[in-house]
Amino acid sequence: MPWVCPDCGQSFGRRNQPHSCRPSTGLNGWLARRQPLVRDVLDAVRVCVRGYGPEVHLEATRDAVMVKRARTFAEIKPRGDRVEVSFVLSRTLDEARVVRTLALTPRRVVHVVEVTGSDGVDDQLRGWLAEAYESSPL
Repeated sequence: MPWVCPDCGQSFGRRNQPHSCRPSTGLNGWLARRQPLVRDVLDAVRVCVRGYGPEVHLEATRDAVMVKRARTFAEIKPRGDRVEVSFVLSRTLDEARVVRTLALTPRRVVHVVEVTGSDGVDDQLRGWLAEAYESSPL
């Protein structure tokens, strides 16, 4: 069961999780301050995750949009002329598209892929996002 911060409304998988407590401008407010590339990539990801289930939601923070089930399983982060799409898997990928990884635990690894348009959210990336959703804790 997710915990929602009573001050800022952000949701987390664990109670009292440390975070930067800021009121959200909502997804539309967040997108209004970003270039069209970001909306294109976010829309492609949104279409991909829409079919996963009703518990999936997108939550805007100051710097990124978190794609959540009970916990974040993916993130969309603008980076100038590209967008980082990161996702958490229970294994480490050895793929050229993965620009960096971060081991959260031995069984939870963040992978970062850079895309420069909605076409970068292709079958391969959609497959990884589906795997991230399936392996995310409830």
